[in-house]
Amino acid sequence: MDAAGYVTLTRQSGLMREMELIANNIANASTAGFRREGVVFSEYVRRLDDAPSLSMAHASARHVDLTPGETEMTGAAFDFAIEGEGFFLVETPQGNRLTRAGMFTPSAEGELVNPDGLIADSIGPDGDIDPSEFTYNQGLAIQLRIERGLTAHARELADIFIREFAGDRFWTHAACFNAILCRALLRLDAVTESRTYESFVTDYADRLWRDARDDRGLFSGAGRYDAGYVLDHPAITGVLAALALDPAQRRTLL
Repeated sequence: MDAAGYVTLTRQSGLMREMELIANNIANASTAGFRREGVVFSEYVRRLDDAPSLSMAHASARHVDLTPGETEMTGAAFDFAIEGEGFFLVETPQGNRLTRAGMFTPSAEGELVNPDGLIADSIGPDGDIDPSEFTYNQGLAIQLRIERGLTAHARELADIFIREFAGDRFWTHAACFNAILCRALLRLDAVTESRTYESFVTDYADRLWRDARDDRGLFSGAGRYDAGYVLDHPAITGVLAALALDPAQRRTLL
């Protein structure tokens, strides 16, 4: 291919990329919190053996338009919008992410959840919502459902948790938080006379024993809440002890 062909091809490739982003922008025009994207064209100069150089178009970079979009009243009590700069901080299986989408809904039990069905962290005195999804929130919610005899609802939340916290997301949370969730899952198995969630807890405990102990035998390599071991090490010990209980003991003691 001659030089003119290379120049034309790189330009057309960049235009194709731009059209793809335009199509995506149009498709998401009504998506809450969506940010318009565009392509950044730049010049790519390559040295040639038989000519001074060849200048081509390069469109691999993109930019995101952070201009706030229009807000509208939805009539939903738990839909929120941010005026001006700022984002909601949410946790995903891929780590912390920022979003402008503030759609929250109360669960059947009156708890505030995001569209995934997980429990948000807290509602402040001024009504502001911390949308973070910590493991202890889910564990306490499961325990409350068990106490109220709502085992079907408890299993629903447990299943959502297992799906959303798959992989390393659970591992990165503080061990003292994870212990609350682990105890809730083991108790849920006990009251429903099943072993649905025991393997999840066992896998976590095995990884703690294998990868999280230091040369003194203390658990220091997992997600940690404090700089020392005051909370996390006893919490992990409690998980290991809970796994040693039989189902009848778990129903009573957890």
